[in-house]
Amino acid sequence: MASVVPFPGAVRENAPGRPRLRVGVFTAHPVEPFIREALESVAASDCAELVLVCDRSHNRMQMFRKDGTFVREISVLKESAPGTIGSIVKWPDAAQTYLLVVDDPNGEFHVINRADGKLMGSYGRVGHQLGEFYNLHFIGIDSKGNVYSAEVQGKRVQKFRNLGGL
Repeated sequence: MASVVPFPGAVRENAPGRPRLRVGVFTAHPVEPFIREALESVAASDCAELVLVCDRSHNRMQMFRKDGTFVREISVLKESAPGTIGSIVKWPDAAQTYLLVVDDPNGEFHVINRADGKLMGSYGRVGHQLGEFYNLHFIGIDSKGNVYSAEVQGKRVQKFRNLGGL
């Protein structure tokens, strides 16, 4: 049984005990098509009309047009333990210049340049103190560029003030 989900080209299939999301286009990696139980999040990009899909199992995000056409793939810390791409938010400028992604295993969030996929910076570490994360799960961003983090095990929200942009 299949039902349509966030955008054309994506289908949610319910196999016995194994829900999956199958994105209608596969990557350049023929052995590793993008079918994952660990799909973490999906975000829409207004400026380029893109859908951003986080594949936590392979430390990558993939960009698709809203019709399901594959655009590109960005890896983050590819050699790290799986999980460096969790939730994703877009920088609040008109061009959505940067993407911020959660990296739970390393207790960080990363800033990625959307245009070229380069890592611009990483913030945080594993721990219980200010600026540290214990099971970082979600980040959000407001219109001024302040970043908010939410931890599962740490059971707290932290605010990181933007003191001048990137």
